[in-house]
Amino acid sequence: TATCEVTVTGEAPYIMGDMNNSGRIDITDITVLVKVLYGMIDTNDYYLAVGDMNHSGRLDITDITVLVKTLYGLI
Repeated sequence: TATCEVTVTGEAPYIMGDMNNSGRIDITDITVLVKVLYGMIDTNDYYLAVGDMNHSGRLDITDITVLVKTLYGLI
């Protein structure tokens, strides 16, 4: 027999598209992304990391499209 102990440090991984950090993707995440894009919520590093669904390095309307498709299982 053998045993192994694993210690994980650092920041917890995030789910792409989980804009409100709830642990899942739902319609609220789409709403948050729209609000960020239209300046209703200030952009921060977390929003950029999880909201950049097409990995373009910026948030744009394409990210909303990809997030909607992800939510509804079209991707």
